Amino acid sequence: MSRTRISTEEMRRLLGETVAAPPHPDSTRRMERSFQSTSPSRHSAWGGVQKAALAVLVIAALYGVWQWQEGRLILAAAPNSQSEDTVAVETETSNVASVGLNNEVPASDSVLDASGYVNAVRLATVSSVTTGRLEEVLVREGSRVTTGQLLARLDSKDIQRQVSLAEAQLVSAQSMLKQQQVQHAEAQDQHQRIARLHQQGFASDDELTKADFAVSRLAAAVAVNESEVVVAERRLSIHQQQLLNTNIYAPFDGLVIDRAAEVGEIVSPVSAGGGFTRTGIFTLVDTSSIEAHVKVNESYIGRIQKGQAVTITPRSYPDLQLKGEVSTIMPAAEKETASVKVIVTFLDHDERILPNMSVDLSFNEGEQSGVSAADLDAALAHRKGAL
Repeated sequence: MSRTRISTEEMRRLLGETVAAPPHPDSTRRMERSFQSTSPSRHSAWGGVQKAALAVLVIAALYGVWQWQEGRLILAAAPNSQSEDTVAVETETSNVASVGLNNEVPASDSVLDASGYVNAVRLATVSSVTTGRLEEVLVREGSRVTTGQLLARLDSKDIQRQVSLAEAQLVSAQSMLKQQQVQHAEAQDQHQRIARLHQQGFASDDELTKADFAVSRLAAAVAVNESEVVVAERRLSIHQQQLLNTNIYAPFDGLVIDRAAEVGEIVSPVSAGGGFTRTGIFTLVDTSSIEAHVKVNESYIGRIQKGQAVTITPRSYPDLQLKGEVSTIMPAAEKETASVKVIVTFLDHDERILPNMSVDLSFNEGEQSGVSAADLDAALAHRKGAL
């Protein structure tokens, strides 16, 4: 490198002298010799630097490729390093997850486990028989009621006036009937006297005929008044029933789960339009008529049969296990979900089990509930016959 620098300085000096003075033959030859001696060394030095840099780049590229290949080999070999037990556990977990998506995970003591919900067979919206303003509400949501218990009252002032009028009309009709009966009895007595006188020759035929007509006329009047009394009695009975209809009673034993009307609102058995008339006051459910509904994937429906024993576990009370029995397997599948609906009847009852609760069901293999088909049908008919 020092030799190259000296040659460059000499060249610059020689070039300067050449510019300042005319070239001398000796100087020209000296300069040519200097170029001949300097150029090869300069080119050789620059070429060496380029080769060294190229070698460094090639080495770095090869090292990077080697590291990349090592990383791929490590990643590819990592799953193979797992043990057979780990792979088996992961396979079992994936299988359980896939079955869980179908909501059916067989347990050790059952042929099939499924999840469903509670549905009430006897559920009614309690309303009034007549239209009126709600005057009093005697129960609230969550109240347990018995058959015939008074739940609410409507305003009955107008109907009470109608009842009073019907009672007065009945009294009047009864009075008129008594009057006509007395007149009829008097006409009959007069007819008998005239008939005796007619036999003795002291009464004419005309007098006897008039007495006959009087008895017949008063007998017809008595019949009319008797009919008016019957009409008045039935009119009074209608108004009394209307008065009774202002009281709303529980149709069966159950639990009040919803209250839709408040005191002062107008309620009616039919909708009056406009959104100002309530068609229902309470929603009453018979908790003894509940059953479990579950949708079973059609791939597993062959494991279920009618009368099969079922263990029902409410999710709200995981320590509570109730006995049930398969009562109905729907004869058609749902195309959208590829499932079949199964209905399970509760054989054990608990007041804590409410409609729309989620439950887990375990269908026991080869077990029957021990209840005969006739008893089961009778129980279902008893539950469904009150609506």
